[in-house]
Amino acid sequence: QRTSSAASDVYKRQPYTPYNESLSALKTIWDISNQGVLNWNSINTERNPLSHGMDVRVDKKWFFNKWSLNLYFDIQNMYNFQAKGQSFLDTVKDSNGNPVTDPTNTNAYLLKEIENTSGTLLPSVGLLLEF
Repeated sequence: QRTSSAASDVYKRQPYTPYNESLSALKTIWDISNQGVLNWNSINTERNPLSHGMDVRVDKKWFFNKWSLNLYFDIQNMYNFQAKGQSFLDTVKDSNGNPVTDPTNTNAYLLKEIENTSGTLLPSVGLLLEF
C-alpha cells in the first residue's frame, strides 16, 4: 500500500513588543543588559509578517502475518520558507570589537538591528516496524 500526503499551513502574525531604542542605546543600560530594552508602553503593538509552510510525505507499507513495515520519505518546509521574527538589537562595533559611541550623544552607543529569520528545508527518511 502506498500513500502520500501534503499539508500547507498559514500561521498568524504573532505580536511582539518593540524595543525602546533610545533607552537601549544608553551606555549605563547597555553595559548591564547587553541587549535591547523593550518599550513597555507599546506591549504587543507590532506584528511579525505572515508565515506559511508546506510539508509532504510519501509512505509505502507492506503487511505481513503478524507485523507490518512502513518506509516513508518526508519533507518539512518544502519550499524553504524563511519566517521573519522580531529583529535583534546590537551595538555597532569598531575594528577591535568595541561598541561605537553615538557622535550626537556621548552617553549612548550606536545601535543596529540584526535580522531574525528561521526555517529550513528538512528532509527525512524513516522505517517503522509494527508488531
